[in-house]
Amino acid sequence: VASYASNLVQGMVALLKNCPQEVAHLRKELLIAARHILATDLRNKFLPCIDHLFDENLLIGSGWTTRESVRSLAYSILADLVHHIRAQLSLNQLSMAVQLFSKNVHDDTIPVSIQMMSCKLLLNLVECIRVKSEQDTGARDLLMKMMEVFVLKFQAIAVYQIPELFKQCQPSSEAGVSPNMEAPPTSSTPNGEGVKKGSSPVPSASASSLVLMSMVIPLTVSDC
Repeated sequence: VASYASNLVQGMVALLKNCPQEVAHLRKELLIAARHILATDLRNKFLPCIDHLFDENLLIGSGWTTRESVRSLAYSILADLVHHIRAQLSLNQLSMAVQLFSKNVHDDTIPVSIQMMSCKLLLNLVECIRVKSEQDTGARDLLMKMMEVFVLKFQAIAVYQIPELFKQCQPSSEAGVSPNMEAPPTSSTPNGEGVKKGSSPVPSASASSLVLMSMVIPLTVSDC
């Protein structure tokens, strides 16, 4: 297999390129096959064509159905590949990775798990970019851009998610409910605690936002 590794890589890229844009199931099968290949040592053979894989039109396709159905799978496969070969990437390739996955951090149309994965990958790239900064001053600018991405994410969480968390945790008396008003009926939970009917738990997006915050805290100014 190793002797034909280059042909295998070229063939995989050609299949992704020539796959019909709207045939989602075929592209999904290709990505699943690619995931199994990238789980082996053959992943290093994809280094020469990594620039092509950063092209979303080639990796995911331009069809609406295809993008909605295979986007999460494609991003997770690409993130795994970048994570394993990050030390071998050039500064330009690292910049392309940062641009793609920084966009995912702020994309509310993709699952929160993919946003979290993108944050983890960006944090893993920090050390590689720092090493490149000793040879290229542009690496420092890239680190500052990454810092800006996380700061803007914190701002979005502070403006939209944290107030919602406070609202959910606010006592009913402080929320404007009159003490004379009859309390809403409660239902018993398995542990015996009463839960107000009609009340909603803290939105999963808010809880996930706190997870994102805990992940990106290690990225401090000292890393730049």
